[in-house]
Amino acid sequence: MAHRGVLLAVAAWLVASLIPGSGVSAQTNNEWQTIEPGGDTLCAHGTPYRFFAREGSTDRLLIYFQDGGACWDSSTCGAMTFDPTANEDQDSPAYRAAGIFDLANPENPFRDDDMVFITYCTGDAHLGSSEITYVGDAALVDTFHNGYVNAQAALAWAFEAFPQPDSIVVVGCSAGGLGAIFHTPSIIEHYECVPVVQLSDGAGGFRNTSASLMRAWGIDDVLPGRIASLEHSTIYDLSFEWMYTNIVNAYPEARFAQANTAHDSVQTLFLGLSAASCTYGEGLAANLADISAANPDFRYYTAWGTSHCLTDVAGFYTYQVNGVRFRDWVADLVNGGDIANVACTDCTTPEYYAP
Repeated sequence: MAHRGVLLAVAAWLVASLIPGSGVSAQTNNEWQTIEPGGDTLCAHGTPYRFFAREGSTDRLLIYFQDGGACWDSSTCGAMTFDPTANEDQDSPAYRAAGIFDLANPENPFRDDDMVFITYCTGDAHLGSSEITYVGDAALVDTFHNGYVNAQAALAWAFEAFPQPDSIVVVGCSAGGLGAIFHTPSIIEHYECVPVVQLSDGAGGFRNTSASLMRAWGIDDVLPGRIASLEHSTIYDLSFEWMYTNIVNAYPEARFAQANTAHDSVQTLFLGLSAASCTYGEGLAANLADISAANPDFRYYTAWGTSHCLTDVAGFYTYQVNGVRFRDWVADLVNGGDIANVACTDCTTPEYYAP
């Protein structure tokens, strides 16, 4: 795959023509390359945006959308410390080598794959396209909800760097799980005839929470094209669960899946802060039922406990439910295996894989 090492460098130049005003720069950190696309990309408080990529030895491509919470008012946005320029040690996969980013683990089903790690610094689940000043008691908070532009810049770079993958897996954790489903249509449409698997991790319980968020974030300006039910909607129709259901219904050729824990503490907290009309458990059950009805090939894995996200932590290799190891379930999912839905019955007692 030596020829693709040249492509990684060339892509940084080519993407400049795709992003107005782009001043793409790149540097290498171990196996990971840091990409600064410039142009219209920006973090929430005006700092530069960067993401990461690495070249593997296969022609499979993993695209990962980072987690990182959300904000929607002066208090939550003012408290944000998103800044991948200052906190590269927190954001780069080189410094968080666990789960699917543990490249030394021979059991990692992605260890040899090309990877693009789409960082997150905008408080809008990678979805936003707005600049807003939030008014608070103590101060005004200027916030760039620029997640859509940033993610699309990273994807434009990926399209140039990895033009002909054999297969693609799109994964996202938490806010990244919502961003992953939102951007999957553009990935499917760019890589025509390439098999795509999409897995959202720790993002399944958000329900009846999102109308005001989407209005503030400007999502109605950037809805995925070629989906009639989304194209003819208004901002007042939208919700995370409605968006997800319509996307999985529109792309039956792709494979969609979710992983969650039954008592996810972070999703529970977010639903409480957003004054949702249902509990996390109620929202997760209703969402999984709606998505399954929209796409019979949709699959889910609901594990025991309160943990938030399973793909990028050591538990990726140890979590097990009813004898089904999470690592094996994901490997079968991305390799086209005939997998079943997995859901805990005793969702408080730990069950670990023992080799």
